Amino acid sequence: MDDMRFFQHFILNAYPHLPVNNSQVWIQTVPAFSHNYDYLMHSMLGLAATHLSAITNVDYSDAALSHRVRAIEGFNKALSKKPEKEPDGDALLATMYSLTFQSAFMSDSLIEFLIMVRGCVMLSGQLLSQSSIAFFVIDWYSHLKYMEPRLDDLPFVDVSLAERAAESLEALKLVLEDEVNSFYYHELVNVVSGIKVSSKLGYWRLVGIYNVMGMLSDAKFSAFANPNNTIGQILLAHFMALEVVMLPMLEREYDKTFPTNQLINRCNWFDTIEGSVPPEFQHFIRWPAEILNDAREKWKAMAMTSGLTVAKRT
Repeated sequence: MDDMRFFQHFILNAYPHLPVNNSQVWIQTVPAFSHNYDYLMHSMLGLAATHLSAITNVDYSDAALSHRVRAIEGFNKALSKKPEKEPDGDALLATMYSLTFQSAFMSDSLIEFLIMVRGCVMLSGQLLSQSSIAFFVIDWYSHLKYMEPRLDDLPFVDVSLAERAAESLEALKLVLEDEVNSFYYHELVNVVSGIKVSSKLGYWRLVGIYNVMGMLSDAKFSAFANPNNTIGQILLAHFMALEVVMLPMLEREYDKTFPTNQLINRCNWFDTIEGSVPPEFQHFIRWPAEILNDAREKWKAMAMTSGLTVAKRT
């Protein structure tokens, strides 16, 4: 019975909003062929179970983890073969996105989330080069074409927020330790400079950062995502804060109201980062802490009227 509920919840409320402008594929096409791909079905049920656990008081974590493990096992086997028929490529992509979005709701899963984001970028490029996508529209031009009219009349970002972000990043210049941290740092600086020009430019530069994960070599990605990379963790905290600042722009990606609970787990991730940063580096995360803790309080207020469970500070 739970799996039936998970399946229904996936279609109604839990399917990924990315790639943009693919809602009908997620709602109609993917469920229609999912029974032919066990790993895809498990990824859908796992995401739905995790999502339900995040927005209700019912704990489906055991079922969510079981489905996730089986989805990953099946996905890895399928990935070792080149897609041969429709919709093999779409099944792989849908599984990758479902696993990624599930990790976004999981506590202590920041590294796993980064790995999954990297997987989405790399798999998308591979499937496009092989012309192995039958239903999803995933090329960058289509994203641009869909989003441009939706980004009209955007609200302005408070100039003081952008200035404080710039000041916080400027202070980090003194402690950048290697090429990888410097690369990600400059991507964040570009986002902030874009915000100062316009909300639209800030949006395009922010979403472009996700592609950075796929551009790094395996060695550089591992070095950057390592929890012991203190500067890298501080940079990720800044990225989370910028996501919150840009929330009014990011919600334009959705066909319906932006599900704020998708970002709630960022508070848990930030708490972990904050707790791991040595005392001598704590001042570098003051700005992200200000943004994320303020957002946490706002989300708590929203939860009181919507029944959401909001992460508490540890």
